[in-house]
Amino acid sequence: MRFPLTKAEIPNVVIKYLHKQGKRDQVFRNNHPGLDFIDIFIAKTSLTIRIALNIKQFRSSVNRDDIMTFFNPELAISSVKV
Repeated sequence: MRFPLTKAEIPNVVIKYLHKQGKRDQVFRNNHPGLDFIDIFIAKTSLTIRIALNIKQFRSSVNRDDIMTFFNPELAISSVKV
């Protein structure tokens, strides 16, 4: 699973792409896209801006038995009758 990029990280991706292609874009100052470019890029593509949210505490709750079963699968397998 990949995590989304922030608006601040998009210019770095563009710079790496330009360097990899061996291109130097005269539009960007110091070959670095500005905020206007990023806003236009996001508007022209199907990208959306999302805010990452923390999960609720009840969804993240893990007890001692869950951890022991994860690290000792024999405990989970022992309850299965063959």
